[in-house]
Amino acid sequence: MKKSLFVILACVLLLPSLEVNAVVTNSSQYADLKVYLFGEENCELCAEEKEWLQEYSNKENTVSFEYFDKTDKEELFKTIKDKLFSKEDDLPITIIGSNYFVGFNDQVKDKIKEAATAYNEADSYCDIVARARNNGDMEECLETNKEIYHSDESLPLWTTVGIVLILTIVVIGLIVSAVVMIKKKKENKNSKIIKNNNKQ
Repeated sequence: MKKSLFVILACVLLLPSLEVNAVVTNSSQYADLKVYLFGEENCELCAEEKEWLQEYSNKENTVSFEYFDKTDKEELFKTIKDKLFSKEDDLPITIIGSNYFVGFNDQVKDKIKEAATAYNEADSYCDIVARARNNGDMEECLETNKEIYHSDESLPLWTTVGIVLILTIVVIGLIVSAVVMIKKKKENKNSKIIKNNNKQ
């Protein structure tokens, strides 16, 4: 009896000192996946998405959502923005794991559903918002989640740079070809004029 009491007392005393890791292991398909929505009071799309997320989370046993007014959670928003979407200023912004979606329309709804499915099917994932709330390492979240879900909306930087480089080379090639063709035409015209002058 004394041993049991000691173990319970030790657990109660040690429990508050444990750090929240924010890495979720999906041992059950009914573990809640948290979807976060950042919006503002006067944002019509934010209100629409908030209502849609409420309905969606009611239908899905595996999804819950939390709404943040950007002005009330400015520090948290800035921390996450600096890590995930530093160039985005539009609202609403939805975050699942470490993926984010800007705005709200049918395409964004589909992306949210796809991401929610992917995260729910993953063995584990990192909740970057929970990590940011606890001042944890968000880089680790990005690394943990990098293979879970990829949105088709944006290409990786190296792909974009490659495409721009290829297009630049093609345009330069076309310009050089046009200049060479113009020079050849002028040379042919000049050589015909010289031949005609020599005949006379």
